[in-house]
Amino acid sequence: MSMLLALYTTFIMGMVLIYVGRRVRPMRGIGIAFLGLSTILLTAVLYPGWNLDVVGYVMLVMGVSAVSMGIYGAVREVLREGG
Repeated sequence: MSMLLALYTTFIMGMVLIYVGRRVRPMRGIGIAFLGLSTILLTAVLYPGWNLDVVGYVMLVMGVSAVSMGIYGAVREVLREGG
């Protein structure tokens, strides 16, 4: 149950941060990272014990790449703004 709560929380937080990212550009990258984290949590919920098949591995890779791309985008925007 707590895993589902974490999944819902990270998904909603990612969507809110992407919306806030319309004004504060680095927040969009952080929101994408949160959505990637929710994808990883969804993989953990759907495949208990991490007994992954092909779809599970694809979900896991997509989640990890979304986290890394989101962090990269946020850092790029901060550096672009002169932070």
